[in-house]
Amino acid sequence: MKKRRLFSFENLCRALALVLRAIFYVFVMLIALLIVATPIVAVAGAPAEKMLLPPFMREAESGYTISLGNGIKMFVQKDAAVAAKIKSALCFTFLLWAAYLAASMPALWMLSRLCANLRDGRLYDPKNPAYIKYVGLAVIAGSIVLSLLERYYNFKLIELFAAGGGDAGYAPGIDILPVAEGLIFMLLAAVYDKICCEKEGGALQKQAKDGA
Repeated sequence: MKKRRLFSFENLCRALALVLRAIFYVFVMLIALLIVATPIVAVAGAPAEKMLLPPFMREAESGYTISLGNGIKMFVQKDAAVAAKIKSALCFTFLLWAAYLAASMPALWMLSRLCANLRDGRLYDPKNPAYIKYVGLAVIAGSIVLSLLERYYNFKLIELFAAGGGDAGYAPGIDILPVAEGLIFMLLAAVYDKICCEKEGGALQKQAKDGA
């Protein structure tokens, strides 16, 4: 009797299917938590000194430092960082986090379905290339939406804490690399679909010969 290896391909796919499915449901709960927390923060009545600061905001000697990403940091005086602005920044942050989690969920679900098929030995299931294609589409769509949201988020931070009226504007743009990655997934899906079709055609020809 042949012993099954602990780290076989089927066991790896089984573990990945479970992990990806679990992460999907964890993201659902986190999104719900962020959506519930956003209005609670918006109506909180605590003064600025006692409020929970956003992750990008650090207290300095006479004010706050705010990190905008890409190596950009700005300093804000304490009298400019009033409670209403900090609450607005926290709400924007929670909503952006929820958007990041939501954008990754379709890819997680499709990858979990793909791993489930591979776990069950359905290597040439015609649904497998479709799952990979949908992952590529999710990566492209998610990267475009998140790029626009992230730029708008940084604009709102500058508008809240640093810029006066008319000093800052929103400049939309997208990141090219995630779009290229999504296109690679779609190319792999097309190749995989071709292999599955040829495999299915070969199986049908063999059945026809056996029947004859």
